Amino acid sequence: MIGSRAPGPGEALSDPDLAASFIAALNRGAGNDRLRIEPQDIRLHVRREEPGTFVLFLLDTSDSMGALERMAVTKGAVLALLQRSYQERHVVALTTFGGGGAKTTLAPTKSVLLAKKALNALRPDGGTPLAAGIEACGELFSSAGRRYPGMRKILVIISDGEANIARERGVPPLRDALEAANRLRRSDIHAVLIDTKLPKVGKENEMKSLHRVIGGRYINASAPGLEAILEAVDAS
Repeated sequence: MIGSRAPGPGEALSDPDLAASFIAALNRGAGNDRLRIEPQDIRLHVRREEPGTFVLFLLDTSDSMGALERMAVTKGAVLALLQRSYQERHVVALTTFGGGGAKTTLAPTKSVLLAKKALNALRPDGGTPLAAGIEACGELFSSAGRRYPGMRKILVIISDGEANIARERGVPPLRDALEAANRLRRSDIHAVLIDTKLPKVGKENEMKSLHRVIGGRYINASAPGLEAILEAVDAS
């Protein structure tokens, strides 16, 4: 603990500093025989906390990820990673991309229950706007950085990389995604790319192309088990 402060408007009084509250009441009512703590006297603890880690999951929910067993495995991997993050007291968030764009499915939280609800509601949907997903991550990292200053930032991308929707007409979708990744690389993030597509002989997967741009760690999910994926996130 490093001090006390007055609560903000509408803030829950979940961690009151009783000693500081009594002192505020004494200062306000100096000379009175009866001490009474009023709402304006309440003070809350200010505690020193380690910056911790913010883990943002970017999950492909397009039709190309839509085989039932494939989506089930993907959800299981995300939930396991979220639970591991919770055990380490990390802040986690989930952004999905599919159909026409990207959205924040789970705002930054430490609640595994909220994460489970968000994952259970996921369904395969349309095309693969990979660039929009990466762009949304940049915006979320920026806002979370203001809310959680000093936190280490990890981005976990789970996709087959088959981008087919660009943010602007006439732009090749994969090139658009690589350009978005290049901009995100300038942020202070650690990336883990989990490729859900089987490797093809003589052809580089799209996720490997993305990995070349954004850096970090690359894993083909068809090869290692879940523990290997968890270790990759922990080591990032």
